[in-house]
Amino acid sequence: METYVVDHDGKPVYNGWSVKTVTCALGSATCSELDIGQWRDIAVRLPATITGYATISFNGAIESGGTFYQINNSAGTEMLAPATQNLMTVLGTASLAPFRYIKIQFGKHADYESATQSVAKTFYVMGK
Repeated sequence: METYVVDHDGKPVYNGWSVKTVTCALGSATCSELDIGQWRDIAVRLPATITGYATISFNGAIESGGTFYQINNSAGTEMLAPATQNLMTVLGTASLAPFRYIKIQFGKHADYESATQSVAKTFYVMGK
């Protein structure tokens, strides 16, 4: 049986990457709150069952349960990343750096109503 190093939440760490599980509830387009702590690199593995959105967007807060705001990049436009089913997406974190807590949203913020998921989705976010 393999053994892994674990982080402070007891989650496995692979080659220095911590793994966290997040869920997007039925009828929502936004996942549960995710504590990214001091992560400098982030990768997202979306499920094969995600329904038809080519991008993911991000909301951030400085405290758990706080107010989450749309995250824009340094050009002032919404921070987006490709939402590729069943593949890894690695993110640059410069725009996420001010936030300890993030929520990942399927689609752009303007697409919230149409991006809601018909069943709950669980996926993985890795960071180091």
